[in-house]
Amino acid sequence: MMREKISKFSYSVRYGKIISKKNLDAYLSPKYTLEDYRSQKFNSIWENAHKQYAIYSDLKKEYSLPSKIADLEELSDFPILDKDRLRFYADSILQESKVNSSMSSGGSSGLPLIFPVDHRNARRSIINASLGRYANEIMPWDRSVVVWGHSHLLPKKGFRKIIAKSSRQYADFLTNTIRLNAYDLSDKALESIVEEIVKFKPKVLISYSSVIRALLSKYKNIANFPKKIIATSEQVFKSDYKLASKAGVELISEYGLAEFGAVAYTLPGKKCFTPFYNSFYTQIGDQDDLLITDLDETAFPFINYSSGDLVANAKGSLKCLEIKGRANDNLVLPIIGNKKRKVHSEFFTHIIKSCTLNRFNVMSINGTNNEDELPKLVVSFDCQNNMINTIQESVLKLFLKEIPDL
Repeated sequence: MMREKISKFSYSVRYGKIISKKNLDAYLSPKYTLEDYRSQKFNSIWENAHKQYAIYSDLKKEYSLPSKIADLEELSDFPILDKDRLRFYADSILQESKVNSSMSSGGSSGLPLIFPVDHRNARRSIINASLGRYANEIMPWDRSVVVWGHSHLLPKKGFRKIIAKSSRQYADFLTNTIRLNAYDLSDKALESIVEEIVKFKPKVLISYSSVIRALLSKYKNIANFPKKIIATSEQVFKSDYKLASKAGVELISEYGLAEFGAVAYTLPGKKCFTPFYNSFYTQIGDQDDLLITDLDETAFPFINYSSGDLVANAKGSLKCLEIKGRANDNLVLPIIGNKKRKVHSEFFTHIIKSCTLNRFNVMSINGTNNEDELPKLVVSFDCQNNMINTIQESVLKLFLKEIPDL
């Protein structure tokens, strides 16, 4: 109870009265999202973008783009911003942003992308996620268990790793959260996760869709198991909702990207996503992919950005999106003792990214897996041949550190 009070106080000090009936209505009500208001927000961002960033200045000239638009639907005439173009301008974007921090996309929908971030990105992400959860009767300070990867700790060593881990633990304490490892999905690891969940008695569980699927398939009707579960990062299937219903829990889905934070949430009684209209303008591309445009001031604005995710109801309402998203698989690895262990596929993305980020250019990552064969992970690097052994050693060290009996 004391931890919840501390978390509630910490949230109110940092973000004020964001979680309120008024702001919830603003998220849910189209009256607040009048198109002229949203157009004004975009015009302000676009004016700064093409003056500050070479990528947008060049696009403006190349496609004869207007300095202002009267209606957001005019964004359909703007060129699609994809990762290849962003990588081409990567160095200039980081330099022109004039901020000291950057982050990388997860890499689950393609090669990782590095882009600038600052406090505005973090604030928006937290605010939108909080509103999406509030709409599902979850408060930011409610006791939570997060079963997740820990890529932010992988590349660090010694004192830097201690600081990163301590910072993470402090932040989790302030948000009334405990964090568990999602990489290892063996039966023993799943049992350990369930034990921690039962001991902590959380109101909400947050994890990758595939991890939630594994937990609900194996463990049902457990005392103290959270009645609300948020699935994110991967596609949620209709069968997942049926599985949750049988287990007596409410399955909520969050759609987000590293580039934007939380973009949309499912609302009570619905299985489609309601986007945060005040923060984003969404369109459907020619390939039925979701295009997203920033309507908030951030370190770097993404305009007409291809998310890489397909929309199932491409001809339906943009206010209720059915996003196919990404479906990550679990890989089966051989371990000591002629046994096998399930490992979340994000483990490999995080390992490769942490060993190579800012040092080598990862050209492609392809994996195949058959339970009767050794899994094959093929990674293509843009580097000198004499550096391959260094990369292999770094990757193998992290593999064995996370899964010692590999």
